[in-house]
Amino acid sequence: TVDGGTYATNGIGSPAIYSTANVSVANATLNSTASEGAVIEGLNTISLTNTIINNSNTELNGNSETYKNIFIYQSMSGDAEEGTGTFIAKNSTLNESHGDNFFITNTTAKITLENNKFNNTSDEFVFLKAASGKWGNSDSNGGNVTLIATNQNLKGDFVIDNVSSLSLTLEQGSYL
Repeated sequence: TVDGGTYATNGIGSPAIYSTANVSVANATLNSTASEGAVIEGLNTISLTNTIINNSNTELNGNSETYKNIFIYQSMSGDAEEGTGTFIAKNSTLNESHGDNFFITNTTAKITLENNKFNNTSDEFVFLKAASGKWGNSDSNGGNVTLIATNQNLKGDFVIDNVSSLSLTLEQGSYL
């Protein structure tokens, strides 16, 4: 649990948050210059409240296939129990300069967003991608996502491949 402060990571493969547990961050600024802003592996949770994530990554580490700010996956390495990865953000700002806002692969994810700001200056503006990747077994390693947005503006493309799924709920003035 983090309340307040400014935190920075500068190493390849070093996101501002890497969750193999339940992580809660409030009233903080997180900066990542050479990795994702936040990563959830397996049956774990990241919850943000009044938090800013600034991701300016321009280098892929050895296992990354795409640039992304929030990454939810199951690596099958044994360091995280399999299950639904949960990302919750309320009254927060997520800034991405070089990739997708969300990328989900080889797992099930639940994303709950309320009253956040998303700023993405990437040339290819993908809000959410659920697709097969390097992890898991081919043809069954997509991302299965439930996204619930409350009082939330969602802008950008949604890319869902043939082994993935998206259930999208827009509530209380949310729009795409």
